[in-house]
Amino acid sequence: MGATPKRGRHRGMSGSLPLEDFARQHPMRLYAVAAATVALIAQYVTVPEEAILTLVAALLGVGEFTQRIEDRKTLEALLRLPPAVPVTGENVIGFPQQ
Repeated sequence: MGATPKRGRHRGMSGSLPLEDFARQHPMRLYAVAAATVALIAQYVTVPEEAILTLVAALLGVGEFTQRIEDRKTLEALLRLPPAVPVTGENVIGFPQQ
């Protein structure tokens, strides 16, 4: 059996945490959680208005950054070649059936 690192042990600088992987793959989900958290704080917690406005401004900046990440991922997916699939009557719409 290979030397698999155990959960909770330090894996060094090259090791990637599952949370980091999740953040890289799903930035919009994290942004949505942050936006919902700011809304809940603004509604239910007594916080000075300036602090809420600061959080909203920071959230707008993060939203712009997150959208650029998603745009880049979409462009990369658009430019990537699709896997080779044989053209047959089963997988092509409008292909003449025999």
